[in-house]
Amino acid sequence: LIVVEGNVGSDKTTTARELAEQLGFYFMPEFKMEHILIDRYGNDMRNFYHLFPKRFRIPDMQMFYEDPMSDMTAVMRDRIFNCRFDQYLNAIAHILNTGD
Repeated sequence: LIVVEGNVGSDKTTTARELAEQLGFYFMPEFKMEHILIDRYGNDMRNFYHLFPKRFRIPDMQMFYEDPMSDMTAVMRDRIFNCRFDQYLNAIAHILNTGD
């Protein structure tokens, strides 16, 4: 398991994909908020934000950039951390189940 971390726009995805190809590893793209904001039918939950109070909205990066001092910032960071942790657990499960 190799985890690639870095700054926004530092070409991590391309580097990780090429590294995975060279080593014969399975590539798992990074988590993005769109993974939970867009359901399997293609519905973007942000299109319905006007129907819900602010505290029921799933915060995304656009909301963060518009108001970084919002009380929803902690919710967003917690959601991102939890989703990245789930992705890490899925990677470990893949390794343990397949040996790849």
